[in-house]
Amino acid sequence: MKREKEKVKDYIHETWAEITSICAPLLRFYQIRYSEEKCNLDGGSVGVVYEPQNLSAEVYIYTDIFEEMPSGGLTEGFKNWIKRNLCHEAGHVYLWEFEGTEKNTERMATMIGLLIMEILDSRLEKKKKKGRGK
Repeated sequence: MKREKEKVKDYIHETWAEITSICAPLLRFYQIRYSEEKCNLDGGSVGVVYEPQNLSAEVYIYTDIFEEMPSGGLTEGFKNWIKRNLCHEAGHVYLWEFEGTEKNTERMATMIGLLIMEILDSRLEKKKKKGRGK
């Protein structure tokens, strides 16, 4: 079980690092903290505190994330569940940034555009790789 828990932690770090690379205009620094509490105030396994002044976030991982782990360990389904939770928290960062500004339309459009660009680049890269395999 201890080994599986370490695999989950590694996956969380790896995934959050990828998320922050996409959210670069907003998140440049982060820490991941493991809480001894079962869940956050909303009953979630993951939480985030965002500091817009220094472009940083603290991600909190609660103990129930390990209790949710299937008997098969770090399965693809469990990975997707973790990724969805982490992406949800990154979504909060964007929402807080939008609410914390004067609703600057150009700034919001740029941030959303950068996310779309990351998705497009990823899709184009996959198409290129498929084309090489023919």
